[in-house]
Amino acid sequence: MAQALHWFRFSEFYAEVRRVSKPGALFAALVYHKMKDISPSLRSVLRELDSNKIGSCWPEGRRHVEEDYRSIPFPFEKVTAPQFSLIKQWDLTRTFGYAQSWSAVARFKAATGIDPIEEHLPRFQEAWGDPAAKRVIEWPLTILAGFVS
Repeated sequence: MAQALHWFRFSEFYAEVRRVSKPGALFAALVYHKMKDISPSLRSVLRELDSNKIGSCWPEGRRHVEEDYRSIPFPFEKVTAPQFSLIKQWDLTRTFGYAQSWSAVARFKAATGIDPIEEHLPRFQEAWGDPAAKRVIEWPLTILAGFVS
């Protein structure tokens, strides 16, 4: 289960996990969090975009992501998982395209008719510098794992 558990109806989903799993099976869900290890100026633009523009447009389940899945009810015997990160080297176009895929951006566009990412493009460009330059971007992964009883 990757990057979706927070959207499910937990009691129904866990019942299905129990139904299809052998006793003692390992269940694991992972979620990635906000980008980190990017330049402070770009981090500032993204924070301002999220806080002042699209933050209220995130669906309710998104709070579980912000809380690193600690707030998700979990009926299985927990297992401590190692720390992992997803690391990519992206240019401005790829990073900009990724930001446009966020559900809060789509909800903001639907509600206002304004593309908040396009609106912030000049600030993104200024913070990024050379648009062809690649930057290392890291997403910490949270893994919620446990044995199915």
